[in-house]
Amino acid sequence: LRLYGREHHPNEGEYDSTNEGDEANDQGEGIAGLTASQQKHPLREAIKRENWPALLSSILVPMLYGGGYYISVVWMAIFMETLIDPPVSGAFWVNLVANCFGLTLPSFLAGWLSDKVGRIKMMTFGAISVGIAG
Repeated sequence: LRLYGREHHPNEGEYDSTNEGDEANDQGEGIAGLTASQQKHPLREAIKRENWPALLSSILVPMLYGGGYYISVVWMAIFMETLIDPPVSGAFWVNLVANCFGLTLPSFLAGWLSDKVGRIKMMTFGAISVGIAG
């Protein structure tokens, strides 16, 4: 996708209707003058081959976030309490406070900055930062 400055809309014009009524008219036609067999089913349209990259990314991105959340919130507290010597007392609370200040608060700042400088610049900065920091 190399569409700078405008929104990508792969189904533009597919569902635009010139008719106001949603009910069938006297000739047995439904929405936009199409018969029931001619109307497009939204689920079939969503799983078309051209939409597979968007569907795959919409599945994998939450999985990536979920894995990172599990490691940083659940596993880190277990690691600090049971696997290191000496154990960290109050590991859950240490982890909770660290995640509040390390994940939650910066999200609001990053959203505000994204509105100010643009999402492409913020995403580029984030990718470079992760590449450098590891």
